[in-house]
Amino acid sequence: MKTAWTLKEISGWIRNGSEVKMPAIQRGLVWKPSQVELLWDSILRQFPIGAIILSCNKYNDKEIYDLIDGQQRWNAIASGYGTIGEKEKGEEKDCILWFDLMPEIVWKNVGTTRKYFIRATTKAHPWGYKANDECTTLNTREKQEALEKFLGKFEKKADQYKGEISLTETYPVESGFPVPLQWMISAGEKLGEKEFVDYIQNKIIGNDSREFLLKNAGEIDGNVIAKYYDAFHGLLRYEVPTIYIDQETINNESRNEDSWDKNNGEELSGIEILFNRIGTGGTRITESELMYSAVKAYWPELVEENDSLAKLYMPPHTLISLAFQLMLTTSEKGLGHAPSVRKIRQLALNDNDLRIKIDELYNTDGKKSIISRILANV
Repeated sequence: MKTAWTLKEISGWIRNGSEVKMPAIQRGLVWKPSQVELLWDSILRQFPIGAIILSCNKYNDKEIYDLIDGQQRWNAIASGYGTIGEKEKGEEKDCILWFDLMPEIVWKNVGTTRKYFIRATTKAHPWGYKANDECTTLNTREKQEALEKFLGKFEKKADQYKGEISLTETYPVESGFPVPLQWMISAGEKLGEKEFVDYIQNKIIGNDSREFLLKNAGEIDGNVIAKYYDAFHGLLRYEVPTIYIDQETINNESRNEDSWDKNNGEELSGIEILFNRIGTGGTRITESELMYSAVKAYWPELVEENDSLAKLYMPPHTLISLAFQLMLTTSEKGLGHAPSVRKIRQLALNDNDLRIKIDELYNTDGKKSIISRILANV
């Protein structure tokens, strides 16, 4: 068993055939942009970011590691390397991380603990976030100004634009000179400082999808880029330590049905308690996130349609919670509440009218699901 993993190895866990996979009960991605940006600042400063927890399991007679704790850090690392959200079935990335080569332009009078300035753009905020450690969102006027800047070459006004904004055409507006973090990481794998600088300069000149970079390319000289060589070359030696949980422990807890959650009087299996307790050291797991983890574990046929619709409307754990409340309300003739993990397990593992109705709600069968039509109407 490996005692530590390099960043590049971790970034590749998303790919098919990887030796590490996410177990079904793992929750979705919940970190805020500020957590992702500050994690990368820590990495570039060679700060430790804690251990990841794995267990060894067998899938089709092949030994594979399950990621028990560290999913949010894995996602942040993979986003930097550009392996998260790679184009698949014509879809664009949901997030791009940037590195600001000239942060002093916008951070001059801003108090910050950062040394390296990583910035995020997302589908929800393609213009990025404000230049502060909290990554607060831009106000309406600032968003409109950013949108008009992006659409200037189309000679459209922001209030006339109805389509989706492509992340390939945008950048974090509150930054000095942002370039994709993936470029800086790739450049850091070069053998020397000159090759590092040449790589970035060539990427800036050769990238015609973002006019901003070409327009301002003359403002960047080699010295501005070169001062970051040591930090990015140092990523080659950065490793994340590993703690292993014996698979027999997980198997025993998965079979345990006698545990009791005294906070809300609901019966939880041992494996759910294990994930909940491990997760309390980072971003606390909410009831809806734990509920969705149970759906993924016990009712996986709902997940694909739920996640597809969630991209358009709301976080997937929120959507599945509302869908269950809707069906419980209509079936029980009273206001339904989000079901417990225990109830989801009971519904999923037994034939009953409510299970059939929930399956019908998400069923596509080559056409739009009922839940998609409800969401469109709302």
